Amino acid sequence: MEREILFGDRLHLPSGGGGSSCEVELLKLLRDVDLAVLEKHRRWKTRLADAEDALERREAELKRTKQDLAASREEASQLRDRVAHLESLQGDLVAKYDRRIGELKEDVSRIKKRYGDLKAAAAVGGCRDCQSRGAPSASSDAADFWRNRAVELEKEVASLRERTCRDNRAPKSGSTSRERDLERVVSEKDGVIDRLTDKVTQLTKRLRQVESAAAAVTTPAVAGVRSWDSPDLVEEYLRTCRDDKAQKNAAELRSKIERHMQEFTARMEQDKRTL
Repeated sequence: MEREILFGDRLHLPSGGGGSSCEVELLKLLRDVDLAVLEKHRRWKTRLADAEDALERREAELKRTKQDLAASREEASQLRDRVAHLESLQGDLVAKYDRRIGELKEDVSRIKKRYGDLKAAAAVGGCRDCQSRGAPSASSDAADFWRNRAVELEKEVASLRERTCRDNRAPKSGSTSRERDLERVVSEKDGVIDRLTDKVTQLTKRLRQVESAAAAVTTPAVAGVRSWDSPDLVEEYLRTCRDDKAQKNAAELRSKIERHMQEFTARMEQDKRTL
């Protein structure tokens, strides 16, 4: 049957047994060729089937690779969007820190100026009635208030730094160096804010020291002059006016510092809610 498939009816071999030896050799040769061709045909069919199977496997792998590539591209696009969002948020935060630092510097300059005026006023005249009017209790209350306020500010700054660290641990793409620069700028701004806060606290402590020193200073009575004489009355009146002015300046300065710290705390809370 296979011989008919290969050669068809074109080959006519003698069917009798009276052929010559050449014909017999030719028949053997044709049979060997036929068998070799059949074997080669089977091998080529097997190799073709194997090649088709390999092609199907390659096509399946190519399809999976294309799907993985599409997923990777989508993930990269999401990461780029996230990085752009983080950069915009950190840029806004840096701008807010810059504005806040400018405001703190202005407040520190005003506090320095007021502190210099108060120090000059305290150097001119003593404060005789400060102790009787409750200056020690007021200074202790102010010290407790500023101490508690400093602790609260330190906690808020620590929470902000922790939140920034958590945000920085998020997945990043090719803009890692830019984010590191932004983190460095934010850390520098945090350090400046901490230094300014410490400076305000130191100025407040020095203000309390000036108040306590002014409260401790008392002017001794001059011997030989009676308390109802006119020079003594004028002197007492002027001293009382200076003391009242110094107390008023100290109260105004304390109220301004408290108001500024309240505003600073409110802004820090707003920034924390924004983050």
